[in-house]
Amino acid sequence: MPDEIWLHVLGLTAKVTLDDKQLAAEVRRAWSACLLDTSAAVPDLVIEPDRTDSQVEVRGASGASKPQDDLAAGLEHLTQALTVTAIEALAGQRLMLHACAVARGDRSVVLVGPSGMGKTTVATVLGRRWSYVTDECVSVAGDGRVTPFPKPLSVIGAGPAKTQVAPTELGLTPCAERTTPAGLVLLRRDPGAGEPTVERVSTARAVALLAEHTSYLTQLERPLARVADLVHAVGGLQVVTYAEAVHLAPLVEEHLGVEA
Repeated sequence: MPDEIWLHVLGLTAKVTLDDKQLAAEVRRAWSACLLDTSAAVPDLVIEPDRTDSQVEVRGASGASKPQDDLAAGLEHLTQALTVTAIEALAGQRLMLHACAVARGDRSVVLVGPSGMGKTTVATVLGRRWSYVTDECVSVAGDGRVTPFPKPLSVIGAGPAKTQVAPTELGLTPCAERTTPAGLVLLRRDPGAGEPTVERVSTARAVALLAEHTSYLTQLERPLARVADLVHAVGGLQVVTYAEAVHLAPLVEEHLGVEA
């Protein structure tokens, strides 16, 4: 009998149906922060990777143990499928930045950057000091609030596939149900940099820079105005050149301040 797993993904309800019991157990472990205890609601998203012709085969022989590399690849594919499917479903509704975020109370700092810029490392390091919002996609609603997306963190491991690690396994704590952005940072990682350098840019340049790191921007109503509104709400965009994630802590602290 297929295993049904219900998850909260970017504010949407997703039902994942799996024939592979080993993979289902791994999904429950890695996605533990997003698990929903429901089977009655009508899901917003339906994911059935066992029944697709995906590039990563996630179905194992009945009763047979699956090699760990295959499980890791299947889980990585499923994480990508859940994220991409949710982003596609929210196209035209939410401002969705390629970003990680951490929070204190109901205030968050959004750190934007492309793949390879260290967002997962930043979320891991800073999320231990504050609370973890997400490491990949920050979804901003029309009222300016962010819905947490505590997906598993994709960490480079020994095998070809990235390891999907549950936030609790890294000592990360969940954030408030929704947060208000208090800071907006564009990451530029330079391993040879010394102390971080911070440049505050004009609104026009901020919009241009952030547009490169936003999913389905053109499908939003007044897309550039939505980005500008976010920039204004947080007091501007800061472009930060840094070497190590820990060096960003003073800047994040400045934005988050002291919890009331």
